[in-house]
This record gives sequence, structure tokens and C-alpha cells, in this order.
Amino acid sequence: MNEVTNSDGMDPAVAGGRPPTSARIAAPSNQSIGIPIHEGTSRYQGLWLILAIACLAAFVDVVVASRSGLWGDEILSLAKATGHRLDQANHVADPNQGDFVEPDHPVSANEFRRYLRHDHPFAGPGRVIRAVLFSEAHPPLYFLLLYAWTMALGTSDIALRLFSVACLLACLPFVASIARRLGGNRAVLPSCALFAFSPLTIYFATEGRMY
Repeated sequence: MNEVTNSDGMDPAVAGGRPPTSARIAAPSNQSIGIPIHEGTSRYQGLWLILAIACLAAFVDVVVASRSGLWGDEILSLAKATGHRLDQANHVADPNQGDFVEPDHPVSANEFRRYLRHDHPFAGPGRVIRAVLFSEAHPPLYFLLLYAWTMALGTSDIALRLFSVACLLACLPFVASIARRLGGNRAVLPSCALFAFSPLTIYFATEGRMY
């Protein structure tokens, strides 16, 4: 290939104080690579920031979840997750299957509380499914997961709501992945923060229901 030269036999680029044309073509361009020098460091910093968001969100949710007692639907969640039915008439109730039977005399509050605890021996998943199918409009998966959760952490009010908090935290990696696909790396942290601290998210993350 013929090279372009001026009257002195020099490459015009060299004469002008610039590198030869061939050198300019061969030289790699840092701008075209598009990979930050400290990419690994930035990635780990982003992971730590997402972890910090998760920890702060968990703290806020636990504080909110501890401020009030259970309401009606949450009580039903705990009852069904422990294999009990509460909302049937006495003539169709089966006490041997954990069904609530309305007493005909005054009883202590602790007598009602036993319908929100695991029996001894424990009710199996089959009884949980029975309680859900007979008196619940929602599928049984949530109650089966809650059954396993309460077997491990107990049936206190906060233990019930912590399951919802855990589900919120488990959603953060999916939010980060969707944000990265749609808006790039810069969208990840704002999206995770907006999701974790949205009032609506906090409301549902501190309620013992599947909503």
C-alpha cells in the first residue's frame, strides 16, 4: 500500500508533530474499551451499598412490625399455618383436625391462643392444606412456607411478620437485576432504595399476609 508523503518525503502527520498514520490506526483507544480501570472495586462497593439498604430496610420493618398487635386476617394466617380452622360452624367442626369449637362457657384467653400455636404432636402439611382449602380463597403455598417458618422461629406476633420482612429482602436481588437491565448500573441503587423504603412496601412487608 502506498503511503502519502509531502515534498520532503515525510508523512504529513509526522511533519505536523503527530504520530504516523499507521501508528494512529494501530494504537488502542482507551475510550473504545469502555471498561473502568477499577470496575471490580465499583462492583463490590455497589454490593455493599445494596447490603446496607437491605439492613436498614430490615431494621425499619422490624421496628414498624413491633408497634402493633395482629389484626383479624393475620390471626387467620397464623391459625391456618398451624393447621387450625377458626371460621366454621360447630356442627361441622372436627376438633381432632384442629378445628375451633366455640365453647358454651367462659374460657381463658390462653385457650383461644392455642389455636395459634403448633399442636403436640405437630400438625403435618396435609392438615395445613386442609385448613386452607376449607376456609381460604388463596392458594396454600404461602401457608405451607409459613408453617415451616413458624416451626423454626415460633408463633409469636413478630415471628409471623418477620416472614414478610424476609420476603421483602429476598425481592431486592430481583429488583436490582431488573433495574440493571432497564437502566444500567446507575439505576440499581436508586431502584433498590425506592423499593425498600416505599411506604406501600413497608406496609405490606410488616403484615403477616400473602398480599
